[in-house]
Amino acid sequence: MARLCLALCAGLLLVRTTAAPAQSAAPPRPLGFAGFETGQSLSALAENTRTFDGILGCKVSRIDTSLRECRATLHDSTGRALDLWLSAADSNASITTIEAQLSTSELLRWQGGLLARYGRARERSRGAQRSLQWIRGNTMMRLTWRPEAGGVAASVSLIDGGRLDAWGRRFEARLPARPAADSVRRDTVPAPTH
Repeated sequence: MARLCLALCAGLLLVRTTAAPAQSAAPPRPLGFAGFETGQSLSALAENTRTFDGILGCKVSRIDTSLRECRATLHDSTGRALDLWLSAADSNASITTIEAQLSTSELLRWQGGLLARYGRARERSRGAQRSLQWIRGNTMMRLTWRPEAGGVAASVSLIDGGRLDAWGRRFEARLPARPAADSVRRDTVPAPTH
């Protein structure tokens, strides 16, 4: 009996050590809309813009040459104009926004597509404006809409919080050190002593 137990334990140990390593879960898909994704490179953004018959034009910041502000007018398969604007740090998008005037049925298609791809969303309302928001790690996507004459003004914003935070830390580190604050304001007069 002891030999059987030893053989069984040795067999289990052998199976455990020779088994294939467990497959790690695939990384979550980046948040995105219409082929635009959080943190996407400017070259990929420019290529995607061309698929919508648009040209991405960028300006370099005068304050920090690692920053770009870019814009384009896109046209979807129905010919509707979509406005694209983005801010990029280190040649990758930190904030991307796509905006369009939609009918109610087109808005429902945008909502349905995003809900099907990313699941439940956090819903918010502020007056007539409503939004759905998805958060994945340090990234966020928000679909915002409000009724306007003849339709709905809608936008999808993609935000790469990690990229924004990294740029902010680098920018702050380059600023000159601030002098220590005085404990007494210079514009105050000391109280009289009696």
